[in-house]
Amino acid sequence: MDKSALTQAMKASISEVLEQMFFLPIDFIAPEKACADPEPATIIARLDFSGSSGGTFVLQMPAALAQSVAADFLGTTAQGLFREQVAATVLEMVNMLAGSTLSTYDHQALFNLQI
Repeated sequence: MDKSALTQAMKASISEVLEQMFFLPIDFIAPEKACADPEPATIIARLDFSGSSGGTFVLQMPAALAQSVAADFLGTTAQGLFREQVAATVLEMVNMLAGSTLSTYDHQALFNLQI
């Protein structure tokens, strides 16, 4: 896979999916400015894919942000959510990001997203 083209496809997909589906404004920062130590309470979702190329998408976010995003996405309050709903929302987010990224990267290629 062309790393530069994949990075551009991923940035476009992150902006589109998170802004349109989850109402999250996105600003990209330089990798050297990113926080090296994750917050203690994080949620990590992983999605493997195969096809003409294969790999893994990993989404890591603070648990408090995941709960807020899930509440907005599901149209409820954070206090009314079950853990499973938060986890399912994060899984759906990584699924949307992976599908959008791969189709933006190569709209003619066939990719299989794993369960």
